[in-house]
Amino acid sequence: MLLLEGKSFAAAAREIGVTAQSIRRWRSTNPAFIAKLDEGLQQLEQQAEDMLRGGLPASMQRVQSLVDSTNESVALGAAKVNLEGWDRLLKARSLDKRIAELEQRLEAAVLAAEQKAGIAPPAETPELPRIDPGLELG
Repeated sequence: MLLLEGKSFAAAAREIGVTAQSIRRWRSTNPAFIAKLDEGLQQLEQQAEDMLRGGLPASMQRVQSLVDSTNESVALGAAKVNLEGWDRLLKARSLDKRIAELEQRLEAAVLAAEQKAGIAPPAETPELPRIDPGLELG
C-alpha cells in the first residue's frame, strides 16, 4: 500500500488517480480501507520488530565490547547503555507480573460480583474418571 511506503496522501493519491481528500475520507469512513491500512501497519510493525530482535545480539555484543574500551568516555557510555537496558528489562518483567496479578484479581472480583448478583455462570466441575462397573477395585 502506497501510504505504508512513506508516501504522502497527495503522492499516493496521484499514483492511484484520486485526490488526497478521497484518501483522507476513506481513512475515516471506509471500513475495508481502514482494515487494509491496519493490516499493512501491523505487517510493518512486525517487520520492524523482527529486524530489531534479529539485530539485538550483535548490538549487545558491540556494547559489551565497548565497555572494555580504553577510552573512558566510550566505556562509561557503553556501561550506561548496559545498565539502562537491564533496568528497562527488570521494569518490564515487573510490569508484566503486576498486570497478570491485576488480571487475576479482576477476574476474581468479577466472578464474586456475578455470584453475588446471581448471574454467575455455573461452576465448572472437574470431570471424574469413569470406572468400569465390571472392574473390581481392591
